[in-house]
Amino acid sequence: MTGLRDTIPTRTPTPDPNATPTPHPSATPTGTLAPGLRQKLLRRGVSEYNGASDAFLDFWEPSTRHGSWDRLEVCSDGTRVGLLRFDLSDLPASIHVVTAHVLLYALDWTEPAETMALAYRVMRTWEEARVTWDMAGADSPWVIPGCSGLGIDRVARPESLETLGGIGYRYSLDVTEAVIGWLGDPGSNHGLQVATHSEEPVGYSFASSEHTVTGYRPALVVTYLEVPPSATPTASHTPTHTPSLTPTPSLTLTPTATHTDTPSPSVTPTPTSTDTPMEMVLQFGLSPEVAPGVVYEGASDTYIDSDLPTTPYDIAWYVRVRTGGAVASLIRFDLSPLPPDAYVVSAELGLYPWQRSNSSSLLTGAYRVLRSWVAGEATWERASATEEWGIEGCNGTATDRAGVPVDTVVLGSEGLMQWYSFDVTDLVRDWLADPEDNNGVILRSTGAADVTYRLVACDNNMRNEKPYRPRLVVRYYAEAPAPTATVPATLTPTPQPSETATRTASPIETETPTPQVGTATPSSSPTETATPTLAPTVIPGAIGGVVWSDLDEDGRRDAAEPPLVDVRILLKNDIGWTVAQKLTDAQGHYVFHGLPPALYEVVEVYPSGYEPTTPHEVYAQCESGVLRVDFGLRAPVGNLTVFIPVIWK
Repeated sequence: MTGLRDTIPTRTPTPDPNATPTPHPSATPTGTLAPGLRQKLLRRGVSEYNGASDAFLDFWEPSTRHGSWDRLEVCSDGTRVGLLRFDLSDLPASIHVVTAHVLLYALDWTEPAETMALAYRVMRTWEEARVTWDMAGADSPWVIPGCSGLGIDRVARPESLETLGGIGYRYSLDVTEAVIGWLGDPGSNHGLQVATHSEEPVGYSFASSEHTVTGYRPALVVTYLEVPPSATPTASHTPTHTPSLTPTPSLTLTPTATHTDTPSPSVTPTPTSTDTPMEMVLQFGLSPEVAPGVVYEGASDTYIDSDLPTTPYDIAWYVRVRTGGAVASLIRFDLSPLPPDAYVVSAELGLYPWQRSNSSSLLTGAYRVLRSWVAGEATWERASATEEWGIEGCNGTATDRAGVPVDTVVLGSEGLMQWYSFDVTDLVRDWLADPEDNNGVILRSTGAADVTYRLVACDNNMRNEKPYRPRLVVRYYAEAPAPTATVPATLTPTPQPSETATRTASPIETETPTPQVGTATPSSSPTETATPTLAPTVIPGAIGGVVWSDLDEDGRRDAAEPPLVDVRILLKNDIGWTVAQKLTDAQGHYVFHGLPPALYEVVEVYPSGYEPTTPHEVYAQCESGVLRVDFGLRAPVGNLTVFIPVIWK
């Protein structure tokens, strides 16, 4: 493997406020959650947790044990795969799992190339200290070496897929269904196999649980709701009123419960109109009714074909995707029927494949489009009659589309004539906040087999196919639920690791449990209501610091080192958009005030003639109070390979 690069690129994160945020090594794993939700981070060395085990299996060294290495190596040609497992006994006994994500930090790669990571459930016991390519344990061989026996060694269908696009990033694999299954049957928890796939072989190296930097180690982040036990009726010696009891568990507040007004209808057994989100289905010519007798016509789509680069395909009954992105489809939904202040819980883009050129499945990603396009005019070469794509085929990742998909699905994995859904929750939230940014998505496909899929389009007027036009299913509240009060995160200065490059707000990650919003005096019998004693509040925070000339190039400011004036500092939100910028003052200071709790990226735009001695891109979880991020700069005198982040509260 090659060494870590001096400058680590920035990946656009896409955290979901109602799901599991993707924390960086220093970010507090508990973000701003919906009321009632709790979150638990399981990582070796955090909160005395020691239930993580991992290893990688190597085809070229079939009898070598890699369970004690500080990294997990995987290769897209299948010659290396990773195994990891998390003991779930630290989770509360009675919970409803909302989301669960495995976080992996990419340390290195064999070459700069994208690949697809896949997570499969392992079906048999393996031993971290003894597992190899050939053996699951000392006396237990795999049915097929490399944990490859489908239905015996591992399941055939992946739990999650994630595009890997660089190193120095943390990647998130959705394993919600697996965790739910393991909690229901703990004996089936044999962990996950992590493999990669791409047309050209590329190797990735992830930090393992043995890595010296705690925050780089694999983690499992579980977002859940605690389900209180059902009350049991008892004999009463007084004629006082006792509320009726039902055999169905209820999340109604009791004197010792936290308020649980949650945007998940599956959590509450008996939802009411106040805690169940609304649902709107946007589908051309079908729903919703935007005026008496007038149905929604705000969706548009087309496809672009590299073989016919000047041909537009606006009026077509099908849109198409083909292996390698040779044919791609553009889809956009006008969101004006939704309330402008809607709080989006989830949004899914549904597509219906009708035909395909052969029986192969097709891995397809939905990418945010950055440039405006016109359905009747877009071609492989042009976004509209008056504007060309930055790179033909909507392939300019800085001008035309995002470089990483918001979600991926495998078309054909469940056959044809079935709905396949892409999670576009974050995009819909962004577009509601800024409708001018709504340029829809482009669907692009990868894979080894050359196959074309035809998907039912918005203009399809065949009577039996109209119900299968593209649809956007949005679940939302008319306004955001009241936020949960949070305890300000505290970052304590600690010795910084110097052996590994980092872009994070601090090398140590600590778990901060979400406090209960309000409690009442315990009682021996159930009551009908409970009144919290604390009003939910959100305290704005701030991020600030100093930029200085690092004369001795040690990444730490000494008394004799002067400040730098007029250095531009950018503040980016959790999807990578710049939300504010400052110039440092005469003392080299900058500060961003009034920030709501969230994950931010602080970026130093260093002047010509200077190079950073600390990371110039830092992720910071802002709560209340002031979070400090400092930047050191030096005149270029050669490559610096050791970065030390400077951040404290």
